[in-house]
Amino acid sequence: MELLQTLVGEYDLSGLEVYEALGGNRNNAGLAQYRTPLENLARHEDLALAAHASVGLGENRRMSPLKPRKNVLGGPLASCSENPLTGFFRTGCCDTSDDDGGSHTVCTLVTQEFLEYLQEQGNDLITPMPQYNFPGLQAGDRWCVCAPSWKQAYDAGKAAPVVLSATHEECLEHVPFEALVEWAVDKQ
Repeated sequence: MELLQTLVGEYDLSGLEVYEALGGNRNNAGLAQYRTPLENLARHEDLALAAHASVGLGENRRMSPLKPRKNVLGGPLASCSENPLTGFFRTGCCDTSDDDGGSHTVCTLVTQEFLEYLQEQGNDLITPMPQYNFPGLQAGDRWCVCAPSWKQAYDAGKAAPVVLSATHEECLEHVPFEALVEWAVDKQ
């Protein structure tokens, strides 16, 4: 893991860029089946070679670097869930970058009511999609949800509990801190 962090930092690459250099298809990079956890990338024998190869991809193909890993409390970003594996980059954390258009930054402990509300809004997190390596969520799972979707559910009275230590500070662009604290399972 340290090697990956060093290489990513030295060359200003995202984990997804390194994955692409390992043979992932950038056109499908947004699909869960092409998102590999950083831990798996760190174990890959060709990681150093892949990171060096990624440097030559050209600006038109570069991914945005990850934003600093800070939670809404100002501390280090904790893991949200590794089972099911969550996050825009499928790292288990609610990491984000400029490439994350949905801002998958709120770590929630999903409820049935929340899942059904999102499904009614067109965001189906219940139905398994094996073709994308997505098992479907059940009440009690933790998941990095889009900040605007969580705020929409909050406004409708259907919000799910939030894990503040695993919720990325970038969500504050969409959700008031007070709303998160109101639903926090890890209040200080």
